[in-house]
Order: sequence, then C-alpha cells, then structure tokens
Amino acid sequence: MSPDKYKEYIKNPTIKISDKGNEVLNEFYFIVPAHKNGSKEGIYNPATAIHYMKNRRNRPSNNDISWALFAEAFAKYQLERKYGLLCIVMRNMASQLYKEKKYRESLNYYLQIFIVELSGLNNGDYISTPEYIFISPNTGDNILRIMNILEIDKNQLRDEFRNSWIKINKILPFHYLDQETAFQCLLASFDDQVEFISEAINKAYRNIDKSVIEKKYNLRFLDFHITDSTDNKSSKNNVKAETSVGCFTQIMFLLSVVSLLGFWINFIL
Repeated sequence: MSPDKYKEYIKNPTIKISDKGNEVLNEFYFIVPAHKNGSKEGIYNPATAIHYMKNRRNRPSNNDISWALFAEAFAKYQLERKYGLLCIVMRNMASQLYKEKKYRESLNYYLQIFIVELSGLNNGDYISTPEYIFISPNTGDNILRIMNILEIDKNQLRDEFRNSWIKINKILPFHYLDQETAFQCLLASFDDQVEFISEAINKAYRNIDKSVIEKKYNLRFLDFHITDSTDNKSSKNNVKAETSVGCFTQIMFLLSVVSLLGFWINFIL
C-alpha cells in the first residue's frame, strides 16, 4: 500500500527521536537557531556558528553566539576602516538587543548608526562627498519606536545622543558635523526634512580644508569632478591620466554603493 493510501487514516502523526538523535540535537543545539535567525549578510549563520563552537567546551546561549560573531565582525571592520559594513553589523546588534527587550542599549546602537552614516566615512580610506552620503531610511523609525517604548522626550533623547556620540567618535577619524548639528539632523530626519540635512552637510563640506583633512587623517575625498584642461599637450596628458584613475575609483565606489544598497534593501524589507 502506498503512503497516499493510508495517510488519510492517520489522524495524529508522531515523530520519535532516537537516543542518538537526541545526542546530536543536544550537541549541535545552536544550528537550528542560527539557521532560523541568521543575519542576511552571512556573519551569523549555521556555518559561522559551527566554526565559532569548534573545540569550545562551554555551552553559550544562542544570543551569546550571535553577539560574539557580530562583535568579531565589528572589530574587523573597524580595523579595516570599512564604516559602511560597520553600520550593517551595528544594525544586527541593535536588532538583537531590541528582541531581547534591551531597549536603551538598542537605542544607543541605532543612534551610533545614524552618526556614522552622517559622518561621510565610507568603506576603506575614503570620505564621501555630500551627494554620496546615504542615510538608511528606517534608522529614524527605529529610534522613534524605542523612544515611545521608553517614553523619553527629545530632551532626554539629546542625553542619549550625547552618550552615543562620545562612544562612537572614539573610533571615527572624521565627521562632517559637530555633535549639536548632528543631533538637529536627527530631529530633522524624523520629519523627513532631507533639505535640512543636505544643507548642513554641504555647508560643512564647503568650509573644510580638504587637503588638510586628507593629510591629517590619511583619508581621501571621493570627488569625481574632473577639470578639463586644454592649455597644452602636457596638461591634456595629465587630464587623461587623472581621468583613468578617476574612472577606476568611481567604478569601484559605485560597486560598493550598489552592494551596500542591496544590504539596506534586505534589512528594510
């Protein structure tokens, strides 16, 4: 008799796990949660959880495993000065803290994400010019949601922002804005005042000495404006050389932007 024949007569199917099966499930207790709750960019998943647990004698909780993996990625991207990827890691950390109902700690991470995104720092040793700065659209929504849970007003938010600013700026080599202007940009983001944020960053960009910043912090501004000079043959050759380098840099940067946008879209959806 085929399974289809007798399936209709089975009202309460049961599954019995053997002793060996129980041993396996007990030993690899972390695999199913890592599969179910894994991060989309691959920092926390069954493979990374297995690697983390290899030769480990203690039994950390699944939250401890994911947090340890996020912390490792945070340290790695901080060392490599990959601030776009750093924001993605912090978003995972903020989300985990929110699920654990550690709302104030989660708020702290979301505020730090906003500060880093506003800084202009990109992946590698680059500073984005104003037109290439991208603020994740749901960062402000997450902050507002936690503010409602904690029942804090904007004055109390200012205190939280100050603490987050002090903490994250210890690892940021550069920021376009000062603390107060950045906080005002956060408030503006709650009302979708994009023009206010754009003007604040553009004003800061116009007022800084880019050559001094690049020399002081060993960073480079991603500015794709190439001046065409036709004064003489030598200058034309210089323009061609600069254009080749500029185009290569622009292509690499745009690929980075596309990759990051893909991550943000996954998080938003």
